[in-house]
Amino acid sequence: MFKQTAKQTASVRPIPKQRASAAETIVSLEHVSKYFGKLAAVSELSLSILQGELFTLLGSSGCGKTTVLRMISGLEVADAGEIRIGEKRVNELPPFKRSVNTVFQGYALFPHMTVFENIAYGLVIKRFSSIAIKQKVNTMLERIGLSDKAGSLPRQLSGGQMQRVALARALVNEPDVLLLDEPLSALDAKLRGAMQIELKHIQQASGRTFINVTHDQEEALVLSDRIAVMRNGRIAQLGTPAEVFERPNSIFVADFLGVSNFIPAKVHRQNGESVSLIDQEGLAWEGRSRSSLAPRQLATIAIRPQKVRVLHTGFEPTATNQIDTQFVEFAYLGTSVRIVVRLHSGRTLQLDASPESLPIPYQGLRPGDRLRIEYQPGDVLIYPAEK
Repeated sequence: MFKQTAKQTASVRPIPKQRASAAETIVSLEHVSKYFGKLAAVSELSLSILQGELFTLLGSSGCGKTTVLRMISGLEVADAGEIRIGEKRVNELPPFKRSVNTVFQGYALFPHMTVFENIAYGLVIKRFSSIAIKQKVNTMLERIGLSDKAGSLPRQLSGGQMQRVALARALVNEPDVLLLDEPLSALDAKLRGAMQIELKHIQQASGRTFINVTHDQEEALVLSDRIAVMRNGRIAQLGTPAEVFERPNSIFVADFLGVSNFIPAKVHRQNGESVSLIDQEGLAWEGRSRSSLAPRQLATIAIRPQKVRVLHTGFEPTATNQIDTQFVEFAYLGTSVRIVVRLHSGRTLQLDASPESLPIPYQGLRPGDRLRIEYQPGDVLIYPAEK
């Protein structure tokens, strides 16, 4: 039987259901850098993560997001800067002395142990009593909906079930922070979508701080309270999902988060955030920008495919936010149709629309057909041209 210490009783400490005050910082990094040889994987990064939030580090391979996670966990040592968990500086602490647990991409379940034994493993190492272990593990099994799988081995579980067991094994130890390294990447698309919702529910029920690393934009938008978009070891933009998606602060972030239409233009005039531009073929555009732009300054127009709609076929534009184009091709996407049109200059634009919103059946469109498209100025983002 497991031994019981004076501090470890059979009672299960309740897990908070409400998020702590938004002012409380649980993890902070101040001017943190990490080098591999001469390569700066992370450079002068400063970041505060709040108690009880689900925070995502989002970026492509090599941007530094996993290195940040590993420095928080203690698996990598920062070359410069300070890392704090709660009030404690943890730079010199080994992983087992930090109040964090990590869920890895491959789950890392023990194949010879049952679901119950996998979840209980950390409690056994900490010498909890058998009664306390049973209560804690059963509570966690109920929370993740796998009470009927307690005696199963990992090979008898689906990918989604193994993911939940890995989460439960980490959460049963009640860490201050749970670190998630691409936790859903091994799942197929349908299961990944379902697990995104489950993961969010588990995080909210636990009241713990989750720090998630992913390259998947949709996963980050669905799961996160806040997102840090990373590039070359630095934070390119930090904000809520709505902020980074609707108001990307750079061409890089706009491109990474789904903008596929970029048009070079010159500024005509600016009034507050409202900007008038003329593109290379003389078409007038209206958009918005947070940057201060001067007349005749080179700029880039960015507009998402979902923000452009087809009005008519064969009509001349009647307003500055309507453009006459030629149809090139379409791709059926299931719930929407992606239509490619060509401007007079030869530049192409993509637009996504539901079949019901099109003025004619998309199957009837032929290359060269004239299409009049429209956009709302508030959906057009304007950035200074990058050199």
